[in-house]
Amino acid sequence: AISGNGVSDVVAHYFNYNNDFGSIDSWRYENQQLRMGFPFFDNKEAYYSNSPLLNADKITTPLLTWTGKMDQNIRPEQSEAFYAALRRLKKENVMVVYSSDGHSLFDQKNQNDLTLKVKDWFGHYLKEEPKKEWMKADFETNYRRQNRNICIGGASNYWLGVYSRFAYCSRCRTDRKRKF
Repeated sequence: AISGNGVSDVVAHYFNYNNDFGSIDSWRYENQQLRMGFPFFDNKEAYYSNSPLLNADKITTPLLTWTGKMDQNIRPEQSEAFYAALRRLKKENVMVVYSSDGHSLFDQKNQNDLTLKVKDWFGHYLKEEPKKEWMKADFETNYRRQNRNICIGGASNYWLGVYSRFAYCSRCRTDRKRKF
C-alpha cells in the first residue's frame, strides 16, 4: 500500500488549524471530504476507531509513506507519527519526505522520484520483482544500521530511513538536524 500526505491521527487532525483553509479541520470531518458526519464530541469512539495511528498494530500490509515537508494542509507530523508507530511495531514501512514540496508535489524531480518509487514498490509487492535497496528497512542491512538516515538523490532533497530528529547523510558525510 502507499499513503501520501495521509491523516494518521484523526482526533489531532480534527482539532488542527489548517493554514491552507484558514480554519479548524473539524468541518472536513463533519460535512466534507472525511465523511464522519457528526462532531467529535457526539461520538468520540467512532473517531478513535477510525484513527489509523490507534490501529497501527492491526496493519499487515507493507506501507510506503510519503509527505511534503512544507505541507500546510495535512501536516507532515501526521505521516511522521504513523511511520514512528509502524517502526516501533516492526511493521514493514518506508517513509520518504520531500523537503521542497507541500501537499502536492510540484518539483519535477520529486514527481519523477516518487513515480519511480511507486513503480518499484508495486513491482516488488505485486510482481515479485527484487526489492530495491531504498526499500529495505533499516534493520535489513548493516549499512542502514550504521547510517541511520540516508540522503538520497541530492544533498537535502529528502530523507529516507529511521525516524529521528537528527540525521547522518552518507552521501554528503554531514550530520544535520532534520527540520521536517
